[in-house]
Amino acid sequence: MNELERELAKMNSGHAPGVQDPTSPYPSVKNLPLLGVKWADLYRNTKIRETVVELLTHSNMKWPESRS
Repeated sequence: MNELERELAKMNSGHAPGVQDPTSPYPSVKNLPLLGVKWADLYRNTKIRETVVELLTHSNMKWPESRS
């Protein structure tokens, strides 16, 4: 039981936001909301870029160059 309490204390020990505990490969529980927001921003930007590329690719396929 003491081991579980120590592990929980390690998970909940908050450092300044964005500072990773060098002994742990996992982020602290307090940093998870910040990571979620960052992930959502990156995901949204990726989807926007994918959509732009898809639209540009399809627009090139639909409108052949005019012959002069």
